[in-house]
Amino acid sequence: MTYFAYAWPRARRVGPCAIAAHEPSKPLSGSVSTTRVSNPESGLEWERVGVQPDIPVPADQALPVAHAAALRAVLAGSADTSRARVLSRTLAAVEAQSRPQAADEGRLSAYTGDYEGRIVGLSNGRLCVARGEGALCEPLVQLDRNRFACGATQYVFESVNGAMRLTVETPDGGRLRLSRGLPAAP
Repeated sequence: MTYFAYAWPRARRVGPCAIAAHEPSKPLSGSVSTTRVSNPESGLEWERVGVQPDIPVPADQALPVAHAAALRAVLAGSADTSRARVLSRTLAAVEAQSRPQAADEGRLSAYTGDYEGRIVGLSNGRLCVARGEGALCEPLVQLDRNRFACGATQYVFESVNGAMRLTVETPDGGRLRLSRGLPAAP
């Protein structure tokens, strides 16, 4: 399948070199090549060389690298500033996910708690956020020391007068400030 994508100018191959000679219309089976397999339009073949990727990376990194490349390509062609903002923020999260930072569980646990109904928890050494008790806790990707992301939404934790505050920055530029541990306003 990788070889057929090679002939399409819009297709990008990401991952390791693909070495195989298989026709996707037939069930997977073993064979010994007795002829040369080539593309009738280009004349190129892949016997003994494989299909070279456009972006060579190990297989376990191919999906996030391909996702980031696709986001960059769409972002480059986007004239809409609000769409570009969402794409940029999503790209930052995807890139951060592919290069995880060392987690200080002590610092991360200081961020956990109930922020006016948003529940921040710690699972497998990563922060996650849920929109209420019993709701799905979505994992957060660490962007820097106190900034995290889930898709294009970013979460910033800060200590204000000894209490933790969470600022939720939405893709459209909105900000929601939620407190944990501050006394209730009169």
